[in-house]
Amino acid sequence: MNSQPLPLRKMLISGQWVSAKCGESIAVEDPARRHIIAKVPRGRVEDVDTAVEAAFAAFDSWKLVPARERGRALDRIADDLESRCEEIARLIAEETGNALRTQARPEVKISIEMFRYFGGLASELKGETLPLAHDLLSYTVREPLGVVAAVIPWNAPFLLASVKIAPALSAGNTMVMKTAEDAPLAILTLAEICAKHTSAGVLNVLTGTSIECGAPLLNHPKVSKLTFTGSTAVGRLVMEAAAKRILPVSMELRGKSPSIVFPDAVDDWVIDGIVAAMRFTRQSQSCTAGSRLFVHERIYDSVLERLCAAASKLKSVTRCPKASTSEQLSTAANLKSLRLHSQWNRAAWLDASDRRSAGSSRRLRLLPQPHRLRPSRQ
Repeated sequence: MNSQPLPLRKMLISGQWVSAKCGESIAVEDPARRHIIAKVPRGRVEDVDTAVEAAFAAFDSWKLVPARERGRALDRIADDLESRCEEIARLIAEETGNALRTQARPEVKISIEMFRYFGGLASELKGETLPLAHDLLSYTVREPLGVVAAVIPWNAPFLLASVKIAPALSAGNTMVMKTAEDAPLAILTLAEICAKHTSAGVLNVLTGTSIECGAPLLNHPKVSKLTFTGSTAVGRLVMEAAAKRILPVSMELRGKSPSIVFPDAVDDWVIDGIVAAMRFTRQSQSCTAGSRLFVHERIYDSVLERLCAAASKLKSVTRCPKASTSEQLSTAANLKSLRLHSQWNRAAWLDASDRRSAGSSRRLRLLPQPHRLRPSRQ
């Protein structure tokens, strides 16, 4: 038994790596092996206050940095990310259960391009000048908003962090980001890289729960914009927090995407497309996952039989990417998430004679390790 102490990753506040003021921590689990791999601080309202104050203080100087220099900083961040691409991808796979080859590595590569894109865009953030008359000009000046509060989920943490950090910093804003407590490790690595190329307080990264850390951040009076990716229920609370102070808000919420199969769609690529749309390589836990399937009654039985056959070939390949892309199955990010999905799909827990799965026609059970359910047919 390994008796070595678990590594404690700290939060980034005002350029310093700090523990939570309460002294408590949260365990981070590897869902593929179901053991604890690290601990992170359990940030609370006092940590939020410190982080927002740091971002607020840094804003006055960061907004005056020439846009071209801010863009170069983002380019240098992209360079460092590229040099550590494989390390970060493996960390993402370890803490999220995402497939390494089809999800974690592409997630890092897209994030690199995100920083490069907004690095180049920084100097193009210009206003307009309109000659309204021979002696009258109307002009606009684009100004950064201030402190941006960002909250992200666990299913694609690195990409979602990048798509929030890069544009905010490019435009001259500062940011306080609350990571998902389930998958904070890759984001802390991203914060480490960003801190090397930006001033203290420009980016602050907190770890903690939604209630203890996320809610105080979204409702902090010195925050000037909210950005959130996650569930629709929490999105309503974010919108409510923004409405109270008339703040700009951007959100990406849960989807319920359907795949529709018409009677003339009988080729094998249709089945491959349905499986790909279900996003098994991201545990089917994605806002873009095909969570509903509508099949024409004439081909209903045929399509579902072939779909079950395809699902039966799925293999768990989080860090052993030897299966083909169409055969990869990731593990769920955590047991809490898996139980939530099981509530949505009650077939996972109930006996029913007309329900089939790729692995069994009997009652579906939670597989002991790692966190996942057999693909099922209702």
